[in-house]
Parts: sequence; structure tokens; C-alpha cells
Amino acid sequence: MGLFEKHRFRKFLVYIANFDGKDPRTFEGIDPKKTTMRDVYKKFDLGQDVIDFTGQVLALYRTDDYLDQPCCETINRIKLYSESLARYDKNPYLYPLCGLGELPRGFARLSAIYGGTYMLNKPFEEIIVQNGKVVGVKSEGEIARCQQLICDPSYVKDRV
Repeated sequence: MGLFEKHRFRKFLVYIANFDGKDPRTFEGIDPKKTTMRDVYKKFDLGQDVIDFTGQVLALYRTDDYLDQPCCETINRIKLYSESLARYDKNPYLYPLCGLGELPRGFARLSAIYGGTYMLNKPFEEIIVQNGKVVGVKSEGEIARCQQLICDPSYVKDRV
């Protein structure tokens, strides 16, 4: 990015940071429900490289389809990225420090604290359903009762 491009991009990011979907004073002539993201980029005179970077890296879009949609969703995505970056320092994404094994361990701890049952290495027999609602899981002849079941979709192919 050249000097002028950096200045325009900074103005764009300041606009995003100040944007509040509930406060029309922050819109600066942009209607978030009608104005497309392409028009917002034009307003700030951003180049194609900056547009590609913003859409793919900051807003996390895989395609350019968002350019012709109302800008509100994209602005909120960029704002979320910026706020996360400000909160978590060098990386706006949260990820476990000791690998993906931390996710189920953390979930098991929270599950125990809040009275849940986390079943590992148990053979699956069946999901108990009464009146169209899951009420338990049967394993090794025992039924673990539940109000909610979180499982791999392969166990409930007819309900996914």
C-alpha cells in the first residue's frame, strides 16, 4: 500500500470503528440496509488489492458475492475482527495453546461444573427418543438421561 492508500484505508477503518447500526449519526451518508459494500469501498476510494484484503482477511468472505449485498453485515464482520484484535493482541482468533485436545478437555471440565455428563470411549447403543425429543443415550445397558445431546451428525443421520 502506498502512502495515500494507507491514509484512505485508515479513514475506512476509523469509520468502521465508529459505526453503530443503531445510531444514524454514525452512518455518514451510508444506509447500511441499502448501500452495497462495493459503494462503501468507492466512497473511501479503496483500490482492488485493499478490497480483496478487507473482504477475505478481515470480513472472512470466501467469494466476492458480498460486494453487491447491503454493507451492514460486512461492516459488523470487520468491526468484530478489529475489536477482537484489540482485545487479544497479536491474533484476533482464539485457539487452544496445547492443541485441539484442549477443546474436549475444557468442555468436559465445564460439563462437570454445570452437572453435565461427558462420555468418552463408551460404546454407543442407541439414542433414546420420547415424543420426538431426545431424553437419553444408552451405552452398555445403562441410560444416561439428558435434556440436550451434542454428538457427531453421523449418529443422527435422520435428524440432520
